[in-house]
Amino acid sequence: MNAMMLLQQLVVFLLFSVLSVSAIGSYQVLYAEGTSAYYEEDWRTAVDKLERALADYNEVKKAKETCYKECSDERASIPGDYVDDEQLHFFHALLERSSCRKKCNKKLMGEEYNLSEKVSKKINEVMSSGEIHIFIQYSLYNLNNVTGGAAHAATHLYLSPGSSPARANMEYYQSLKELSESDFKPLYSKAYRDLYVEGQALYNSDEYEKMVDKVEEALLEYYIEIEKCRLECEGPQEFNGSKFFAEAMWSHHHSYLQCQYDCPEKLGDFRDDDTHRVNFLGSFYHYLTYGYFNIKRMKDAAKAVMTHLRIEPNSKIAVMNKGYIKQQPGITIKDFVEREDAKSLLDRMEKEKKVLDMLERLSKRDIADVPVSEEDKNDEELLEEDFNKFPVIKEEEFEMKEEKVSEEKPAEKEESKEDDTKNKVVVLETAADHGGVHRVLLDNLITQEQCQSFLELTKNCVEGDGYQRKSPHTPHEKFEGLHVLDAAKGAVRKTIKKELAQLYLDASELVRSALVEQFNLSRPLFFSYTHLVCRTGLLSSSDRHDLSHPVHADNCVQEEHNGECYKRQPAYTWRDYSAILYLNDDFEGGKFFFAHSQFDTTPQHYVTPKCGRMVGFSAGKENMHGVTAITKGRRCAVALWLTLDPRHRETTFDEAQTLLNGVF
Repeated sequence: MNAMMLLQQLVVFLLFSVLSVSAIGSYQVLYAEGTSAYYEEDWRTAVDKLERALADYNEVKKAKETCYKECSDERASIPGDYVDDEQLHFFHALLERSSCRKKCNKKLMGEEYNLSEKVSKKINEVMSSGEIHIFIQYSLYNLNNVTGGAAHAATHLYLSPGSSPARANMEYYQSLKELSESDFKPLYSKAYRDLYVEGQALYNSDEYEKMVDKVEEALLEYYIEIEKCRLECEGPQEFNGSKFFAEAMWSHHHSYLQCQYDCPEKLGDFRDDDTHRVNFLGSFYHYLTYGYFNIKRMKDAAKAVMTHLRIEPNSKIAVMNKGYIKQQPGITIKDFVEREDAKSLLDRMEKEKKVLDMLERLSKRDIADVPVSEEDKNDEELLEEDFNKFPVIKEEEFEMKEEKVSEEKPAEKEESKEDDTKNKVVVLETAADHGGVHRVLLDNLITQEQCQSFLELTKNCVEGDGYQRKSPHTPHEKFEGLHVLDAAKGAVRKTIKKELAQLYLDASELVRSALVEQFNLSRPLFFSYTHLVCRTGLLSSSDRHDLSHPVHADNCVQEEHNGECYKRQPAYTWRDYSAILYLNDDFEGGKFFFAHSQFDTTPQHYVTPKCGRMVGFSAGKENMHGVTAITKGRRCAVALWLTLDPRHRETTFDEAQTLLNGVF
């Protein structure tokens, strides 16, 4: 979110407009004033303005939903000249509906409506995703109001359960002894979500009669929310359309249809465990099938299971359940019909899917038919050259042999082999005696000059940043960090050079791209958390008997009794890949190493840090790793964790880039 640009546009608007801040419709101005106070660290004003903005936004949202629904239900009057012209009839109805929605916006937003089309998209995203609660909870934290901060942190996590900052904030507040369970209640909630969770609890306790009632109630509320979501898709949308009329219409229509089609599952994207991989709409009918079966309402169970099968035709559970119901007395083939509450939605979604598939095929066909220009070819060649610049690291650093942490190879020997290994990349595959499936080591990812710029940026690192204590891993080192968003905010405040903050983002993208290339990933890879970190040794080597970072895996917790590594808290289970980009080597110790397990920490091999060197690896049990003690000097690196799950994408990374785009 480009806060500074938003503020600039709002100030210009206020200078040239007579704006009456009414009881409703003023949240955009309040938000701009609140974020301005936030960046100036005027915490009380920030809380006051942002909480008022949030309350106003929620009022406007409710009023818009009602007004938009009326627009949707209203049948457009057709002029006599249009009656026999199907195309004119279609466009007239479309424009009438659009005009009605614009009237809703102007009525609710007043003078501020003139601003809304240009500025409010980003503000609305911050409001709807719950990101505004980050600003409020942090302001309350600085006012020593941890109870209020906890409530806003809980609300943010409720609205965006996949947000890493939301999880981190909640973990902090949950560690405070003065807070109780009641302090973590979200400030507002969605009825269908709460009812669904209550239904799950009743299911788990075998209270099937109550469960059925609760899930039916949740389902009704869920269908209402789907319709609201679909109506919101009719608003302004950004798309990369062609200049040609027909193709531009196709692009916009595709965006609109995809938005509506995704509503049912998007509304189900709040579950914090593996159930998010189950079709959310289908899960309602799964619970109802099981519930009705257990309270002997077999005809209702038959309808529920047929609806479940319509949603998930390949569900083995639904097929089995249908078989059980068939065997019950009094049940005939006529009882196996879909429920009417789902049929209309599913029929509509089926038609939308056919259209989306057709549009997708046409799009691919058109793209395939377009010849590649010489300019495009040159761009592709340059891109290929960029990846070929990644030189190889000597294979000795990835040798599959046992070494003790205290043993270090002479620097002269290491340097002597580097000249023979340039302009290649080595990807280490699985070895029989080693768990590492995906590992890569690259040199010269960034230049010596860029490393020096990074070290200048580290002057802005904060002790204990990102953790609840100053030294998270060992008391014998000083830990400092700088998150990518804080670097961008520093550029906005002019306390950090813009080019340094931009280098931070660009180098992180280089690492991400290298992982995609080296591991040949077919799915998009997203940043999950990006952190510039420095560790400074406080004790000499003779006094150190610990590690700078104990051996661990990045996405699971290993059990000593069976060696299994389970994806559960406190591990960040959504992390799929990890990488470290080193910035210097003028320190002693601090070697990265891979190990067998959390309980057998004998190193398999080391990685010696140096400017521009990057180690990347998959984040599971196969790549247990740690860092040897830093006994002298300051070791700096960019640590990156990445995910294949878009729900856990680091949205603050995008926000940082947007902030920098507004810095001049």
